[in-house]
Amino acid sequence: MYICGNCNKVSLPGEKATKKVTQQRDKVYTYKNADGEESRVPISTKRVRTDNSFRETVTEINVCPRCAEVGVAQ
Repeated sequence: MYICGNCNKVSLPGEKATKKVTQQRDKVYTYKNADGEESRVPISTKRVRTDNSFRETVTEINVCPRCAEVGVAQ
């Protein structure tokens, strides 16, 4: 049993929770070259990404199946 993060209702016994992402942020990974300087692109010559920004999860909440169908309103 758990409390829904959206509607604050207590779930029924055995009811499965669904995780929903409520906040995300941009994350840019930097790489160090042989001189120890940071760069935004990987050093690998096989595969060089032109855009190395990613989205990472900041906050997740457990929601009940009813809220998962409708979507999180936060």
